[in-house]
Amino acid sequence: MLAVAYSQTPQRRAINTLIIGHFDAHGVAYSAARAKVLENRGEIVEVMSQFPETGPRGLSSGQLRQLVESAGVAPQRIEIIDIPIDVGNPDASVLTLQQLSRLAPVYYYDHHETDMPFLPRLLATGITPIIADTNLALMMSLELNNDSAAREIAIIGTVADRDKSVVRLIERQEIEQKYLPLANRLDMVVRTPTVLGVQTQGEVAKLLAREGVALLERVSVEYPPEKLAEQSYIDEEGEIALLINWNVMNPQESMWAPKTLEQLLLLRRRQIAVAVVPAFDQRRNVIGYDVRLLRYWLADSAPTPEEVVRDLIQAKAITGQVVGHSDYVSLRYGSYDEAMRVARVIYRRIEGQVSAVTHLVSDRYVADAVRRDYENILRKLTEILEAQQKMYEEYLSLKREQVELLKRLQGRNDRGISGD
Repeated sequence: MLAVAYSQTPQRRAINTLIIGHFDAHGVAYSAARAKVLENRGEIVEVMSQFPETGPRGLSSGQLRQLVESAGVAPQRIEIIDIPIDVGNPDASVLTLQQLSRLAPVYYYDHHETDMPFLPRLLATGITPIIADTNLALMMSLELNNDSAAREIAIIGTVADRDKSVVRLIERQEIEQKYLPLANRLDMVVRTPTVLGVQTQGEVAKLLAREGVALLERVSVEYPPEKLAEQSYIDEEGEIALLINWNVMNPQESMWAPKTLEQLLLLRRRQIAVAVVPAFDQRRNVIGYDVRLLRYWLADSAPTPEEVVRDLIQAKAITGQVVGHSDYVSLRYGSYDEAMRVARVIYRRIEGQVSAVTHLVSDRYVADAVRRDYENILRKLTEILEAQQKMYEEYLSLKREQVELLKRLQGRNDRGISGD
């Protein structure tokens, strides 16, 4: 058992907290920020993050447990950050956490909704789960707001996770101009830690905890979606949507399709992208074509791609099986022509909805709104004029009283003079 393995190796280095973070940019950033908070308190901290061990599959397969066994540390506390339960094998995931709790108390910090059904089981095994509904709530749970440098790192991680709740902390313009480029750079660094001269995501987290944002500002890495966005062919561009034709794209470029669509929406200031992308069907060993829809993660009023597609399928305007989530969905077709036909239908529906709303507002409501504003202005002017009139009448009344008083005084003076 894990506890036995540790008891047989007394040479392990004693530390206060072992942080085990997800290997993606979000997990690395939050692990780094948490390490900084704890180290500022004088704690001895070790950060562990490594692909694929510190992910959901690593949690369920036992790889994460094996990584901890080989770490050479004896912690008083274990904090697991941003590693969701493997929904494909939850029993094994919970068992790993239970085994880790025999070494030290385990605090399980996460924000994924998929963890919620397993909350009673985690509590029953003696683990302390802190499941937040947003990244901002997770930041509060980890006390990342208590240190300005840690908060800065955590914001970068939140942007890397494309969590829109970050707008409660930072204005959109600052997010896009400052934090998004840093988050994209961190994304590339955690994919290839060797650019920093290290081997694992955990070592990246330690450097980030030590140097802060300066680490990301000094590192030079290429972000592929920037170049791919420049090379993309925009078939049509509407008020809020883009129709993109990627009929020629290699598998490596296709991997970056979601981020490239996001980059295009950022550059063109649009909210939804509809794209045709080549897709290799490994099961049938043929090339197919995906129609992919992505809503920009900071979009404020656009319909979700999932809503648009499901409405069209229900109306029998298109057919296909929807894969994805509310903000990013795809449908697969056998031919390029069929994929482009569906993409155009979807694009025109999105733009048609915008046009319909615009037409409705201009024809139906604007005149009423203008009339109401005009009436309000007239009412205000009337109130001002009435108030001025009242003040003027009071002024005249005072003047009349003043004149009468002067006349009486003058009369008294005249009588006094005549008496003399």
